[in-house]
Amino acid sequence: MANLSPAKLSAFFQQSPLAEVTANGELDLNRPFEITEQDGSAFVVVSAEDWEQQQETLFILQNSHLLEQISRSMATHEQHQGYQPSQEELDEILSV
Repeated sequence: MANLSPAKLSAFFQQSPLAEVTANGELDLNRPFEITEQDGSAFVVVSAEDWEQQQETLFILQNSHLLEQISRSMATHEQHQGYQPSQEELDEILSV
């Protein structure tokens, strides 16, 4: 598989009817692009930010301990129970 530079990828997508190009001529990778080769095999191009978000989501979904912790936290939040920060802590958090 050829190693395409960002400039070559941008030029390729600008010529494609599926291209999403911003007003300043840059490739918009806010949505994935599926590229199908002549032999029928395909691959998907996504932005690094989207890839990292998907990896984080997969990590959370595969971590049963973390999911239990989130579930307990949501339950205490809905019941207006749980940790209540002091005004000083709130001020520190909000002054970031």
